[in-house]
Amino acid sequence: LNHNEIGVENKFLNKFNLEKKKWICIHNRDSSYLKNLALQSNFKNYNFQYHNYRDSDVNKLIKSTKLLLENNFYVFRMGRIQSNEMNFKHPNFIDYAFEDGQSDFNDIFLLSKCEAYLGSDSGPGDISLVSGRARFLMNYSLTMLHYFHHGGTELSKKNHYSLIFKHLYDETTKKKLSLKEIINKQLMGLSNSNGFKRAGIVPIENSEEEILDLTIEMTNFLENKKFNIEKDYEIQKKFWDIYYANTQYRRFEDIPVRICSKFLSKNMYILE
Repeated sequence: LNHNEIGVENKFLNKFNLEKKKWICIHNRDSSYLKNLALQSNFKNYNFQYHNYRDSDVNKLIKSTKLLLENNFYVFRMGRIQSNEMNFKHPNFIDYAFEDGQSDFNDIFLLSKCEAYLGSDSGPGDISLVSGRARFLMNYSLTMLHYFHHGGTELSKKNHYSLIFKHLYDETTKKKLSLKEIINKQLMGLSNSNGFKRAGIVPIENSEEEILDLTIEMTNFLENKKFNIEKDYEIQKKFWDIYYANTQYRRFEDIPVRICSKFLSKNMYILE
């Protein structure tokens, strides 16, 4: 897809004059899309609530959206069916999830031509990833870390950009679990809301400040076209040292995927 393929009839995209603009796509996963899908005849026997541990609040993205606007980006909040609009208005912020101009073409165009994607590990982010766009993930589950390294799963996909993850709170010990504790409790691979509930584990979504730290790292990357790898190499490597020392996976590289530098340094409990 290119700007010439938009066509004069696409009034929604043309009104933004995107050929001269740079934009970021943001997205928060919530349960509305699958709830709506479950109402359709082909999916009436499906209960999609097992995905709910991945949900997050769109309003936790407000500070990040403001920062991106200050950096002269347009911001498109993606999604077809979402629970609620973001409590924020700005001429260069488009809550596309609630716009009349939604279409398959517009979805793919915006996600495949954005400067970067910031959001949940869901369908919209995959479009950006396979289109060669930078993808920065928030509210990821550490129990699914094997998706990001060689040999983890047949569905493994390389993510060259930073991520932050939900904190896993143990209701019995009243504390957040370290990476080693997550592995020792045999939680790796857990991708079911009921499974977390049975284990007495509550996933705590990323705060507005944590997402802002990720956004700052993203804007620095977009400006410099690289990460300052030397700055935090040891702490990043230590994270993966713990992971590989306590799992059976073969290690092919020191750091398969980056954890946001500030996020990791502010949450050293994860390395205990």
